[in-house]
Amino acid sequence: MDLTNYTTGEAKVTHDGGLHARPSAIITQFCLRQDRIVYLENIQNKDGKENLYADAREFMEIIPLKASQGTTIKVYVEGQDELAREICDRLQRIIGAKELEDMAMEASS
Repeated sequence: MDLTNYTTGEAKVTHDGGLHARPSAIITQFCLRQDRIVYLENIQNKDGKENLYADAREFMEIIPLKASQGTTIKVYVEGQDELAREICDRLQRIIGAKELEDMAMEASS
């Protein structure tokens, strides 16, 4: 996967339940409204396998990242312009939100 033309950022998962179903759904809904390809990567993969990438527009790809509380997620947003940076920044805030309500508010604003 060539991610050289992607804007990147990192966020630590702070929600008690990690990126389980509801947070993953919030992320997917946000990404589906964007006009960019977005990938997430669990860069703290501890099982010895290659790091997993998930298309953030696909709910069922986020769950296998096994991103529990404290996990660092790398965000990749297609492009290197102001819009890509804005999407990346918002995703970092969504992933880093401690409460589901904060995630949903950031995703909908």
